[in-house]
Amino acid sequence: MKQKRKLTTCSRGHKFYKTAVRPVCPICLPGRYKKAEKNKHYHKDGSMYAKGSMLGGKMHGSWIWFRKDGTKMRTGSFKNGKQIRKWTTYDREGNVVKVTQMK
Repeated sequence: MKQKRKLTTCSRGHKFYKTAVRPVCPICLPGRYKKAEKNKHYHKDGSMYAKGSMLGGKMHGSWIWFRKDGTKMRTGSFKNGKQIRKWTTYDREGNVVKVTQMK
């Protein structure tokens, strides 16, 4: 006997066939979507060294690095641990020294 199937769209817009065996979207199953966790690293003297997000143990999203005096040293983004988009390096006065476009 064939199961009764109904094409359904979940709250995130995924289309799937809803059955008695599969009542929820298989793409949105619990644990499938993980949220990035905020992460901070510090110099030995206690001042902030870097802050950003980690996803699955890898750097993910925007990150900022700081010098011991608290000035911004570098900014950039990661996607699953790989550098992406524009990375900017700053001097101690906050002026842009170098901009690198990652592939």
